[in-house]
Amino acid sequence: MDKEIQNSTNNTYSLDDVLKFAWQRWEEDNKKFDYENMFDYIENNLGVISINEWKNEFLINNDPIYINKFE
Repeated sequence: MDKEIQNSTNNTYSLDDVLKFAWQRWEEDNKKFDYENMFDYIENNLGVISINEWKNEFLINNDPIYINKFE
């Protein structure tokens, strides 16, 4: 997921940014941060439209992840 975010944003964002947002959301409002919130944030705030394809491929369909695909 980190590579998908980095590649789609020209290394402007990473999974660290998602985790920082989740922590900030929890600290400020005690709000949960589940998969739905995470994927919405990645798509709508980081602009990674392809994250839904990633989610379907690797989380829903449970396809194997090959590291060389993301290098």
